[in-house]
Amino acid sequence: MAEKHSSRAKFDPGFSYCTGLYLWYTGGPNDGLRHFNKARKDNDWGLS
Repeated sequence: MAEKHSSRAKFDPGFSYCTGLYLWYTGGPNDGLRHFNKARKDNDWGLS
């Protein structure tokens, strides 16, 4: 739904984190890590 609502959702770190978490738990660990890496450098979603 987020992708349909906003064309910029793919670039949002929160969206990347949530997608990574979903993929991690649904059997896609490599894809999940790829999305976690996209969110890693953000102040809110990355490491503090």
